[in-house]
Amino acid sequence: MRSRKHCFNSLQNKGFESYIVTKSAKAFFIGLWSLNIYYYIKSYKNIGEKMTSRKGMALSVMTIIIACSGTVLGAYAVLSLGVIEGDSGESGTQGNYPAIYCASGAEVQEAIDSIGLTKGLIVITQDFSVSEPINIDGGGEYIIQGAEMALITIDGDFSAFNISRALSCVIKQLTLDGSAITSDDVPMISVNERDNNPVHIENIQFIGGVSNDEARGVYVNSDHVWVEDSSFANLYQGICSEDAYYCHILDNYFNEIKYSAIFGTGFSRNVLQGNIMFNVRRGIRLYDYSNSNSIISNIIRNFTQYGVLISYCYLNSIVGNSLNNDLGKLESNKYGIYIGNSEKTAITGNTVNYVQADAPGTGYGFYMLDSDYNTVVGNVFTLNDVPLYNASSYYNEIDLNVIS
Repeated sequence: MRSRKHCFNSLQNKGFESYIVTKSAKAFFIGLWSLNIYYYIKSYKNIGEKMTSRKGMALSVMTIIIACSGTVLGAYAVLSLGVIEGDSGESGTQGNYPAIYCASGAEVQEAIDSIGLTKGLIVITQDFSVSEPINIDGGGEYIIQGAEMALITIDGDFSAFNISRALSCVIKQLTLDGSAITSDDVPMISVNERDNNPVHIENIQFIGGVSNDEARGVYVNSDHVWVEDSSFANLYQGICSEDAYYCHILDNYFNEIKYSAIFGTGFSRNVLQGNIMFNVRRGIRLYDYSNSNSIISNIIRNFTQYGVLISYCYLNSIVGNSLNNDLGKLESNKYGIYIGNSEKTAITGNTVNYVQADAPGTGYGFYMLDSDYNTVVGNVFTLNDVPLYNASSYYNEIDLNVIS
């Protein structure tokens, strides 16, 4: 599914434009040159004396065909260049998607409303502020794309985008500034698509305030949502998900997150892979029947409470993650991987280093409580206060781990 992200070429692809201009000019002038030859042949008085009428007719027909095809092709290609770039209010075509160029939140909303149940590409051409949400609710197919990471500044406690009804939706290549948001319940993008249709959030920069880190990045309350190649900084929470299935959180970067980088409740059959988290209180927290998730190859550094926390969940896999804490002994009760009241979790191939707390013996590389039928195999625990802790847990396989 990830290959979809490259299906639509950049509107600023100068190499493509240069190629089209060159080929168009050649075709256009070949057509004109061929027409000129035809009229030259037709008007030259003695040409009929030097060739048969059949050969003359064949040459004439050939020049007419070349002339017409070259002229038409060249003119079409030149005229088509007008849709590659546009200013506010202009329209065009990119791939199979009609393109609309917008320079304000109001224009974006008008474009969404005009697309309705059809499909369209909305290109945001410049930075602007919004004083109310942009609602994606027309039931069509939408691509909303910024030119050169255009900045949208959110002026209050509301989301920049609310996605509630779309056959498909892609939002990409934007910077969202939520530093004016004062409530930790407000996400910059809210996804609550009523029919669980696919939503892709790609290459978005979510930024909060250095002194006002209350905003959330993305809220997900529907299935088939992709959040990838995006960054989250100075926020209360990066991604919060409730009752969502078949989602993919891939290759994102989180820094200075006040609560959890990724939080899920009732969050099942999802993939969390290749994410990097720095300076967070909790890296990944799954809670309350968040089942059958794959947590793979994430890097979590400098967490103050939990690296990965799984509580009241089943059948999750935690594989090949790297947890490294360089912050020192800042708090009591610090955990690399915490499994509580959960069953049939596979914890394999992870590395957990330097989990140390200010109270002696309260920094745990791995901690398991009231959890049965789990597998803890082939992990590496280095320089943790307590490498492995297991209490009131039964029928678990704990084997072949390296402790140093």
